Amino acid sequence: MGDPLSVLASVVGILAAATKIASALSGIKSSLADAPRSIDHALSQVNGTKIALSAIEKLLQDTGGTLTGQVGMIQVDDLVVTMTEAVLTFDELETLVAPFLGISTVAIRERMKWAWKDDQIESLLVRLDRHKSTLLLMLSIAQS
Repeated sequence: MGDPLSVLASVVGILAAATKIASALSGIKSSLADAPRSIDHALSQVNGTKIALSAIEKLLQDTGGTLTGQVGMIQVDDLVVTMTEAVLTFDELETLVAPFLGISTVAIRERMKWAWKDDQIESLLVRLDRHKSTLLLMLSIAQS
């Protein structure tokens, strides 16, 4: 995955995973009368990362996959590393959120499970924030 078109395909895949996770988090949040703050934080981070990924996708589409000029200052390998790390982070987050999918009313026991995973989720959200910041920095470089 060293060429921009492969990166574009990765972005599309990550966006699909992010959308799935955001939907799951929204469902969990709506099923709880008093949702833990970490659910809001997770949803915010996932949506923020989706915005950054969408902007990268548009940039790659607009350039036709060729990184030239100012956009060429972004190294494809750096983008590949960031995408790979984002995939791993989203995969871990999806694994933590999956047990809560399809639960119409989250019972007290399920809330306890979420609270138990709260530290793991926060750690993943910090990583997700770093990925988002890197993507936004790349966009800033490309658009300057």
